[in-house]
Amino acid sequence: MVPLLAEATDYMAIWQLPILLVLGGVWIFLGGYLLRRSLGGHVGRRESALNRCLLISFLAGLGGAFSGGVAIVLAWQVATSLKIQTIWLAPPAAAVAFCLVSFLTVFASFKLSVGGLGKVWLKSFGPPLVMMVIVAIPTMWVAETNRQNELARMKSSHCLKSIYEGIDQRYQVARSPATLTELVESNVIESQYLQAHKHRSRKVGFFYHPGTRVPKEEPSKQLMICDWVDNLDGKNRTVVYANGTIEVLGEAQFQKVLSLAENKAFAAALKEAEAKL
Repeated sequence: MVPLLAEATDYMAIWQLPILLVLGGVWIFLGGYLLRRSLGGHVGRRESALNRCLLISFLAGLGGAFSGGVAIVLAWQVATSLKIQTIWLAPPAAAVAFCLVSFLTVFASFKLSVGGLGKVWLKSFGPPLVMMVIVAIPTMWVAETNRQNELARMKSSHCLKSIYEGIDQRYQVARSPATLTELVESNVIESQYLQAHKHRSRKVGFFYHPGTRVPKEEPSKQLMICDWVDNLDGKNRTVVYANGTIEVLGEAQFQKVLSLAENKAFAAALKEAEAKL
């Protein structure tokens, strides 16, 4: 369960809470109001009272949400066994469970045929469901984009740290490898450390310009390795300085560091290399 919660936090953020609360309110009040209207002529006035319909709408949503959570847990277990991302199984499973349980809740509340109540359920809760889907799709897209950007930043930092440590351990300060592929060919690091998260088809996922390293305790802004412009979100880059310091810079900060005199050769080589991407 802990791994599931950890994975769920990748898709959840505080800004999504107001959206969930609004969607819950839409389901209860709009669904309850439409349920009352849809029941007209099918049941007595007492059974179709607004306060009762709102309560049934609330219970249907609550039961659907609980069953959707159970479906997510089961989908996570299946996705783990199949070694695929939970995001591809969890939303459909949760949607089916939510709709089924909410329908059964309404079905248990009125003495109507399945077909007749099916039409009532669609007329009552179809519009709220459509609104939920319209809001959920971009929300999930933003959450997944943020997750992929965070994974890209984490992998860049991890890979660049491994690359620099490989250079530092194998090569003398005055001599650095001519290319990053030399590190793989010399069995200093594995090839996976040269791959960026978003562009795995590239043999080398980072830009490197040979230079003289400096002691770790010595301050330095001389660039040695950095992300390609499209490795992360297009607004940030992970960089490694000549002393081994790793830092994530916004593009404006990166350009400022790039303009320093000690990075003149690095900047020219980077510009030429990125023109070929």
